[in-house]
Amino acid sequence: MTADARRIAFTSKTLHHVDLERAAVAALEARDFRRAFALADRRCRILPHPGARAHLLRAEALSRLDLRDAAVASVARALELEPDDLVAARRMMAWGDGLPQLEAARSIARRDDDPDSVRSALLLLEQNGQDSCARVDFLDEEVKGWVTWRGDDPQLSLAQADQSSTIQLPADPRHRFALNGRRAASFRLMRPASATSQRLEIAQVDHVIASIQLPANRAPDRRNAPQRPPRVRNGETPPLTIIIPVYRDLAATRACIESALTAVACTPGSTIVVVDDASPEPAIKHLLGELAAELRILLLTNAHNLGFVGAINRALGETGAGDVVLLNSDTIVPKYALQRLRSAVRSTPRVGTATPLSNNGEYTSFPVPNRSNPLPSPDELELLDELAGTANSGMAIDIPNGIGFCLYITRECLDAVHELSDDFYRAISKTSTSVCAPPRPVSATCASRRSLSDMRVRARFLARSVPWCCAIFASSSTDTSAMRPSARRSWLPIRCAIAARRSSSSCSPTNRAPPTRTSSSAAPRSAARSRSGDAGNWRRKTGAVSSFTSAPRESAGSPRSSIRMAELRSPSHSTLRRPRAAMLC
Repeated sequence: MTADARRIAFTSKTLHHVDLERAAVAALEARDFRRAFALADRRCRILPHPGARAHLLRAEALSRLDLRDAAVASVARALELEPDDLVAARRMMAWGDGLPQLEAARSIARRDDDPDSVRSALLLLEQNGQDSCARVDFLDEEVKGWVTWRGDDPQLSLAQADQSSTIQLPADPRHRFALNGRRAASFRLMRPASATSQRLEIAQVDHVIASIQLPANRAPDRRNAPQRPPRVRNGETPPLTIIIPVYRDLAATRACIESALTAVACTPGSTIVVVDDASPEPAIKHLLGELAAELRILLLTNAHNLGFVGAINRALGETGAGDVVLLNSDTIVPKYALQRLRSAVRSTPRVGTATPLSNNGEYTSFPVPNRSNPLPSPDELELLDELAGTANSGMAIDIPNGIGFCLYITRECLDAVHELSDDFYRAISKTSTSVCAPPRPVSATCASRRSLSDMRVRARFLARSVPWCCAIFASSSTDTSAMRPSARRSWLPIRCAIAARRSSSSCSPTNRAPPTRTSSSAAPRSAARSRSGDAGNWRRKTGAVSSFTSAPRESAGSPRSSIRMAELRSPSHSTLRRPRAAMLC
């Protein structure tokens, strides 16, 4: 830090990072850009981890120092942390180029209330070939917004399970965005009450301008709901339904379903339900059609893409009894994983959910937690699954929440929380938030290959979701601070077993007998919550059973380049911005 920066009077040791941000803003206002950069750069290098605002302060100082490339890089980092930050989007649209600039323009057009910013965004989009754009804002009672286009007037349709309505959107020549020959119109209509999701679509004759899935605006009436079959008695095998929502990636989908079919053959009473969530890939549709024709899977097809939550909820409506496993279509399941996962859940009292270990499963990752470990080979995966089941048999480790690439949910938990909630923004790990609350690892393992783009998207929403999730789980009786030392107890025996197996001359996976499956209870526990969300997105995961379980809870309901100092000022110490997404990592 420079001598000028050291002369600044900081008022608090615990809030030193806030003082740094305030001092950086003051330096920018005083046009001392070198000092502003020194302060903002220092803030970006210390704990607590900097947010989007700190990176924007650094970007503003770099821009004023004519270091445009470095400034754009800082803005890009801010957008990674807070994708909906309008200040960052404005900077990226003004300073950036290429695809990031266009994405920032789309974000401004959809969410900015400043007409000048929106006009600049629309002009930039049109210069790059996008001549139509729409903004849609919705509440429980109404939906409103605007649309711009060229050519024929579009139609707006609002459809739900039992009815559909369509209106014409005539051009308004006096609309504030009707410029340079572009047409525009505003709309506002009341939403009919519906216990199911609604789909809003704005389309011209040959072009869909916007298509949005709106969440239900009325709680379902469960007073006359049919009674579920009684709980199976001790000694009987409960039914198990594996739900796999599918959208893209033929190779990963094929590998996932094939591994699941093998696991189902070793798990009595289990079936597979695959949801084709309006996949745009004909090869995937052909694969699923063949499997359904052979009666190897039950296939549900969505006319429109409903997203993870919508696809899962539709499949849950088709399951009348028994437990379920939510499985991402890029997960590889070992042969005996489902059988041992179910045994682990049934042998542990008051378990709501269970999550297996994985090569890429946040804090359930093995061998290095909170990292994306290499995808093991099929033989290595089966060996890891066997070692996990043997080493962790009888253990139960509490963790803050389940990880949804392979999430086992008991029927009691489902009856408490009902369907997954679509109230949260952007499906990252809503199932973990709503269904689980403190989980444990069980003795099974899964493997995954997540794409770089998926990891970047996930990282963005994790960074903005942790504060809200911490608040959600604040009432939990589980001390999550003790989770890591406890979870290591489930990893250490596996490492020891691997070392022993490597030192043995008879460790060849091809010569070993099928492992004896015991009931392993090292599964992560998560208490059922009143709102459900969706599980995390994975690419090529594998599931070896060393899982984490959770007990069910009671359900409870619900381009401007000029600097704007007000946008960059740090909030007061007591201010907490509530994110729109919920996720705990």
